[in-house]
Amino acid sequence: MSDFRLQLGAALTGDLAKMMEEEIDRGSTAVRAATSQTLDWLKTALRQQVLDAFGSQRLANTWRGKFYPNKGLDAAGVVYSNAPHIIEAFSEATVITAHDGFWLAIPSPDCPRGPRGARLTPSTFPEDRFGPLHFVYRPGKASLLVVDKLRRHTGKRKGYSKASAKAIREGRAETVVMFFLVPRVQLSKRVDPQGAYGEAVDRLVDNVIREWNADGRAQG
Repeated sequence: MSDFRLQLGAALTGDLAKMMEEEIDRGSTAVRAATSQTLDWLKTALRQQVLDAFGSQRLANTWRGKFYPNKGLDAAGVVYSNAPHIIEAFSEATVITAHDGFWLAIPSPDCPRGPRGARLTPSTFPEDRFGPLHFVYRPGKASLLVVDKLRRHTGKRKGYSKASAKAIREGRAETVVMFFLVPRVQLSKRVDPQGAYGEAVDRLVDNVIREWNADGRAQG
């Protein structure tokens, strides 16, 4: 029987080390570009969630992003909120109770604002300006803190002030609800940061592949 043998040989042409270095450079460029793109998308998506839920551009803009290009394949980014307590409260079905376990005071639409538009509480309510707060208990309903003998202003000068003796005699004074008192408030889920994060992870993978392929075609 004749001895029949096949010999296969293979050879690489070019500088393998240089080729690998170039491929790593392409990958680094792709990862940096993809991470930056995904970071911008996630920040925009989270801001849109807040804008849709609360209609507040100022609150939406508390979402910030920071990009770290780093070296090699280690590009990274972080998205964070400057109002984490608000975001956390409305990303879950949170139940808020009073610190003393008794009442939560929710300002009514007629409750005045404090300096620079600050929201008032019963402890900061200016009783010297409007009069004392009175407690009104309503079984089965939210209890109230009200102020008696106020006069409503119309036209450009809106709001209330203490009624004069004449206004009281003429029946033009009224009792105004300043706060609703409830034992607890359950916040509904209004935003979903984790859902946006999960979508961002999927987008990051797609963005890396697209950028890597695009760079390869450009060099080809």
